[in-house]
Amino acid sequence: MSWAQEAPLEPTKPSLKAGDVLVAVGGNVTIWPSYLGDTAIDGSFMAGIGYLLTDNFETDLYFVKSETQGLLQEVDLFYFLGQLKYNLSTEGTFIPYLGLQVGTGLYDSYKYTKAMGTCGGLLGLRIFISEKTAFYSEFSGAGYFFPGPNPGGMSFNFGINQKW
Repeated sequence: MSWAQEAPLEPTKPSLKAGDVLVAVGGNVTIWPSYLGDTAIDGSFMAGIGYLLTDNFETDLYFVKSETQGLLQEVDLFYFLGQLKYNLSTEGTFIPYLGLQVGTGLYDSYKYTKAMGTCGGLLGLRIFISEKTAFYSEFSGAGYFFPGPNPGGMSFNFGINQKW
């Protein structure tokens, strides 16, 4: 009979590894000057899935449904948004990342429905609350391409990632 104590197990640090799948649910707030001359505020629902190509490189695909309220217009956007992210670290509670995004979908206003596109860059942070669950937040600047000239906007994305 041994009286020696076994060393307690240390908790596993959250980490990202090649082959991991991330499911995301979240939202988005965008502020952009519209082509009608007013400033629009856009609230969105986002749902997506991501895949780690390597420990650092990740690709994500989101479906986004937006409703925009401006002084002169009301617009709905339905689009797919693809992101390519580079995780600056791959282990720990806080994992920052940089990325590029591009999307396409439909612009639906009271006047017409047309195709639209978006592209831009992003800066984000994941904060793991368990080994497999993280809150994420992203700040992005994007150009929008749809009827009329548009200089683009600034977005704040937020939500929860679940690692599978």
